[in-house]
Amino acid sequence: MAFPGDRRSIRHACTEKAQPVIEKGRNVIRNFYSALTVGMGEEDMSRFQNDPDLIGENIVELKASLKKGEISHV
Repeated sequence: MAFPGDRRSIRHACTEKAQPVIEKGRNVIRNFYSALTVGMGEEDMSRFQNDPDLIGENIVELKASLKKGEISHV
């Protein structure tokens, strides 16, 4: 957030050249989110923020799958 008169405040903007990198990052985030929510139905998704246990279990399973080489990335 920029504050008028504060010289320490800097605003950065990405150029058009950065757009493929930004989109790739967004895809990584979407894939990771999808992997974390495996096994959740619509009702589960509504309580997503209040139920970190299922997400934690999915993270453990993802780590194990990565370690075994069953998946190369999320």
